[in-house]
Amino acid sequence: MAELKLPHLGEGIDSATVIGIIAKTGSEIGIDDPVIEIETDKAVVPVPSTLKGIVEKVIVKDGDTIKPGDTILTLSTEGGKAIAEEKSSQSTPQAESKLVTATTNSASSAVEFRLPDLGEGIEGGTVIGIILKAGDSVKKDDPVLELETDKAVIPVPAPCDGSIKDIKVKDGQSVKVGEHLFTVNALSAVNAPVTQAPNESKKVEELKPVDAQVTPVAINSIAAPSKDYAAGPATRKLARELGVDLSFVGGSARGGRITIEDLKSYVKSAMQGGSQGRPSSSRANLPPLPNFSNFGPIRREKVSKLRKTVSERMTSYWTIPHVHQFNEIDVTNIIELQSKYAKDFKDMGSSLSLTQFIIKAMVETIKLFPAFNASFDSATDEIIYKDYYNIGVAVDTPSGLIVPVLKGVDKMSIFDIGKSLKELATKTRDRKVSVDDLQGAGITLSNLGGIGGTSFTPIINYPETAIIGASKSLIKPVFINGEFKPRHIMTLCVAYDHRVIDGADGARFIKSLSDYLENIEKSLML
Repeated sequence: MAELKLPHLGEGIDSATVIGIIAKTGSEIGIDDPVIEIETDKAVVPVPSTLKGIVEKVIVKDGDTIKPGDTILTLSTEGGKAIAEEKSSQSTPQAESKLVTATTNSASSAVEFRLPDLGEGIEGGTVIGIILKAGDSVKKDDPVLELETDKAVIPVPAPCDGSIKDIKVKDGQSVKVGEHLFTVNALSAVNAPVTQAPNESKKVEELKPVDAQVTPVAINSIAAPSKDYAAGPATRKLARELGVDLSFVGGSARGGRITIEDLKSYVKSAMQGGSQGRPSSSRANLPPLPNFSNFGPIRREKVSKLRKTVSERMTSYWTIPHVHQFNEIDVTNIIELQSKYAKDFKDMGSSLSLTQFIIKAMVETIKLFPAFNASFDSATDEIIYKDYYNIGVAVDTPSGLIVPVLKGVDKMSIFDIGKSLKELATKTRDRKVSVDDLQGAGITLSNLGGIGGTSFTPIINYPETAIIGASKSLIKPVFINGEFKPRHIMTLCVAYDHRVIDGADGARFIKSLSDYLENIEKSLML
C-alpha cells in the first residue's frame, strides 16, 4: 500500500481547500491522472497522481482544508515509488514548463486541449479566429486559434506535433476555463504532454508560444486592479460566481482579510446604489438615452471588448479623487539637443524625442517624491511604496490606447530609453506586445505632443497614484534679460490621487520635474 500526499503548492501557499474528488475507491489511476481538485489563494488546480495503482481509500473530503504533506488517498501498487522516481528523473525543466491542461488518451494518442487558468479574475474569453481546421498538420506551439479576454488577445498553441482531430469551438463563441477547445492526434505518445498541476504563478503567459512571431498580443490599455488583498478560497469562489473584483472590497478581518460577510455587504451596497466601490458598468448612475432616430439617421456599432473594458475601468477610476496641477516648461534646450543628436541616435538604432527626456526626468523626480510611485491599499489603509522605477507609456494604436511598461528605467541612459521605447512601441502597434509588457508600472506618461493640443487632464491609471500628461510644445515669446525671445514652451499636467498626495506636494513635484527638464544638460551631468 502506498500513500499519495499533497505536494508543495508554491511560495507562500501553505494550505488549500478541496473542491472536488475525482478519484473513486476501487478505480485504477495512472501517473499524472488527476485525483482531486483544490483551490488556493492563487488558483483552482487539479492534483495529479505521482503513483500508479488501485485506489483503496480516499482520505480527504470535499471542503476539507489540507496542507502539503497531508495524505490524499491510499492505493495498492507495486513499484509505485520506483515509477514515480523514474518519471521524475526523466523530466526536464523544459517539459515541466509546458501547457498543463492537455490530457492524453494513451490508446489513441489523442490530446485534448482545455483552456487553462488565465489569471486572477479572468474566467474565460471569446474565440475571435480559427486558424486551423480538422485534418490540418500542426507542429508543437503552432497557433490553432485566437482567444480574446478583457486583458489580451492570445493565440492558443498546439501542445504537440500531429494533426488536428477536431475543433470544438466556433468563431465568436464564449469559452470558460477548463472548456475543451480542440483535439490533436499526436504523432507519437512521446510527443503527447502529460497533465501536471499548474504552477499558481503562471497566468496568461502559459499560452505564450516559443516562436516570437506568434507571441500573445496584449490589448489591455490600462493596468489591472490591485491584487494586494487577502481572501480565502471560499470568498474568492463566491466573488467569481458573483462577478465581483475583490480588489474593490474592503476587508474587516485581521490584516484587511476579506471575509464572505464583507463580500455580501459590498454586493448589498452596490445593489442599493451605494457610492462605495466600483460601478458595475459605464452606464452606472446615468439616465437612459433618448431615441436619437427622432432627430435624424443613426447607426450602431458594437464596441470591442477592449473599448468596453476601457469604458468600465475609466468610469470606476474616475471615482479616485483627482487633482490636476499644470505648469508651462521651457524645453528649448531639449529641442536643440534633439536637433543636434537625433541622426546619431537613429544611426545607432535608437531615437531621440522629447518623450525620453520626460521619462528620465520623471524617474529622477519620483525618487524625491516616492508617493508618486505608490499605490493606496484601501483594504488595509496602507500606502505601498515601490522601490523600483517602471514607467507606463501610452501608445496610440489602431486597436485603441495601449500602455506598455518600460522596466528599470532608473538604470537606463537617454539612449537606452529611446532604443527600448522604440522597440516597445513597435511591438505594441504590431499587436505583438506580451502581457508582461503591460504590467508593473509605478506611474504613467501620456504624451499627446505628436498630435497637438495645448493641454489636457489625464485620468490616473489605477492602481497608480499619479499620471503625467504632456502636450505639444509651442513657440511663444518669453521675456528674458529685458527682451522677448522665441522659446519652445510645453504644458505639463500631473494628475494625482488626493487620498495620498496633498496639493503642496503636487506643486513641488511638478516644479522639480520642470526644473530638471529646463536644465537638462546640467541635470544629466549630476
